[in-house]
Amino acid sequence: MPVDWFQLPGPLSFLEGLERDVRDGKSVALLRPLQVSGDLAAEVHRRVADSYVWTLWPGPRDDPWTPFYGQWESQLPARDRVTAADVYKLPGFSGRIIWVDPIPPKAEHAWWPFLEAFAAASRYEDTTSRTMFVVSGSAQQFGKGPANDLHLVTRTWDDSVSCADMSCYAYQCTAHGATCPLLRNLKACICAELAKWDRELCEQLSRLSVEQLVAPPVPELAQIGRSRQWESVKAGSPEALLWDQGVVHSQDGQPQTHSCWLALQGDTAALARRVWNAQVTVLFPHIEQERVRILEGFQRYFLPLPVAGGGKEFGSIYDLELGEMDRLLCVRGKAPQRLRRHVRTLKKIRNALAHMDVVPPEYLCPSVLKPDLSGLA
Repeated sequence: MPVDWFQLPGPLSFLEGLERDVRDGKSVALLRPLQVSGDLAAEVHRRVADSYVWTLWPGPRDDPWTPFYGQWESQLPARDRVTAADVYKLPGFSGRIIWVDPIPPKAEHAWWPFLEAFAAASRYEDTTSRTMFVVSGSAQQFGKGPANDLHLVTRTWDDSVSCADMSCYAYQCTAHGATCPLLRNLKACICAELAKWDRELCEQLSRLSVEQLVAPPVPELAQIGRSRQWESVKAGSPEALLWDQGVVHSQDGQPQTHSCWLALQGDTAALARRVWNAQVTVLFPHIEQERVRILEGFQRYFLPLPVAGGGKEFGSIYDLELGEMDRLLCVRGKAPQRLRRHVRTLKKIRNALAHMDVVPPEYLCPSVLKPDLSGLA
């Protein structure tokens, strides 16, 4: 079972900041894209249910005043005279968190003045009895959003999921996959690279095999992009629109483009680069570990030293790289075929990664990456 998303450092920090805002008596204009991971409303509710009356007003809500007329109409003055101060006088209104998600496009002309007026009217209320609004909207709306105030802040769900967060989540998602630890790590790393900040995509990718992920899985990614109606999102669209749709996002301070949108655009090179990034992370250390294992376990095939090759002299077996190891095993002609084949395979994998090529699936199996060499020494 994957780890709780909101226990990861990045999402947890965002959630705690949002909780801190409302406990400090601040209303929040919450900026988040349409494709956002996790149920923020449910998480905030769970944390503050013991202290506040919780009200969820699902959108769309064009008019911020309408909900008050359903519950308190008899206590309110005529609509054209209703103010934020009038609302605060309503019996039973204090000590609430009212979550509005989402407000519809072009409704900010009503909501932003309301939030600003509400913040002004609440400044003299005690924090324990103050009522706060959390209103979710889009980047295009919040570009002209309410001015920050002592009791009104804007929080943006962006750069809230680090590479480390997603790597941890991907590892949990693939926990019951490949039995080989190396391939499990590789699968998790590819899932994290392709998913970037998208929890749902990471979960979907974790159901694929390593072979499918290495391809990379362009058809599967494109299908997910179509299900999110991203075919109509074109390159060169306004940045706020791309962010609202979830096509672009920031991670570790760098702007990133969603893998599903890249697949729809036919940018297989960018997707392959993400797979390569994951392979480098996992396979390069493994290659070095295998090189040392071979040198220590089969020293007699590489001695005596020093030897010269490639314009330099090797005085220690640990100085020997895979290319020189392969040459020595061939020149001296005494090594078992299985050992020679393994060294040559490691060299091919290393060379592919060094040239920024994706290592093909036929090399990604335990018998190739770490064969049993016992009995050869």
